[in-house]
Amino acid sequence: MKKNEKNGWKTIWDRHNVLCSVLIMAAALGAAWILCSAILPHTRIDNDAPVVFTLAVAVISRVTRRMIYGIAASLIGTVTVNYFFTYPYAYFTLKIEGYTIDFVCFLAVSLLVSLLTYQLRGETARAVRQERENYALYQCNLELEEKRAAAEIAAAKEKMHGNLLRAVSHDLRTPLTTIAGASALLMDKTAGLPEKEREQLAAHIHEESLWLTQMVENMLSVTRFQGEGKVALKKQEELVEEVLEESVTKFRRRFPDQKVTIRVPDEILLVPMDAMLIEQVLINLLENAVRHSGVRTPIEVTAERAGEAVAFTVRDHGRGIAPEDLPRLFDGSLRQSDGSRGLRIGLSTCMSIVAAHRGTLEARNHPEGGAEFRFTLPLAEDEAPPAADGKSQEEGTT
Repeated sequence: MKKNEKNGWKTIWDRHNVLCSVLIMAAALGAAWILCSAILPHTRIDNDAPVVFTLAVAVISRVTRRMIYGIAASLIGTVTVNYFFTYPYAYFTLKIEGYTIDFVCFLAVSLLVSLLTYQLRGETARAVRQERENYALYQCNLELEEKRAAAEIAAAKEKMHGNLLRAVSHDLRTPLTTIAGASALLMDKTAGLPEKEREQLAAHIHEESLWLTQMVENMLSVTRFQGEGKVALKKQEELVEEVLEESVTKFRRRFPDQKVTIRVPDEILLVPMDAMLIEQVLINLLENAVRHSGVRTPIEVTAERAGEAVAFTVRDHGRGIAPEDLPRLFDGSLRQSDGSRGLRIGLSTCMSIVAAHRGTLEARNHPEGGAEFRFTLPLAEDEAPPAADGKSQEEGTT
């Protein structure tokens, strides 16, 4: 209702601006005349009237849109003060000594007040217009920035999908070929294979099948975390030591001869996480260390408190990571120069899972040799302060 009334008055003001301005001028000068008429009989001070009429001129100049009304009000106010509120009253004269200078100064002051008021109003209007233009420009830039960000996200997703397809076609071809060839030999009754070779072929089929299973799990995780919707994690507080041990146990099913050293602090660390996904991250990093380190030395898995987070580290003692490969390590686009299959999809999956937990993942070459992958997960706010030392547990098979 108030907005409609405001719009109605604005419409009247725009349509009948001249009439409204004249009425305002008459009302302001009339109010000044009434006020001076009420004050003069009590004070008998003629200097009050010029001040009151100067104020009326300022109000008229501020409200009306054209300078002509302020100038007219200045002239009318000057004559009114001379005629009604300057001795001798009800008589217009400039012959009394000093009157001419007083009224010229009063007229000049009134005109100057009117001019400055209109100038200030114009500056205010220009400032308002400039602010509106700046706001419109800001909104336009904001929309363009949002569109640019959306385009970059779409391009990044398209690139990720392309890298994923290239990685899948590369990494799945070799194990499928191996499984097909080995199974064909096993089914060929005329080949006359010795029992030992038949067992080796069956072992190859089993190993390649497990690798394909892990690859499919990574692919599903990539599509899950890189999709359009927000992923709902099944977070629960999990004991860090138990998560590490379960991850290493699952890892040993494929690499029973690989030794792993687990180091955890003495304090009990409970971290809110989706345990199955974090186990997948650790298994991927462990398998990556086995496949790309080039050695069979023990792999070190460490968990430690890092401020308001827990840091997990997987380190090998192999040849490390080529410096030129570090920037592309987690985007799924990196291929092995020797043509061997890898777990680059697995590293991309690790990055997506850790990011969904609001953590960080980074890789580097350790100063003492080998590659080191480190990711963090935020702790609950009521965690106890960190302990001073930690404990070490040697894991491995003979």
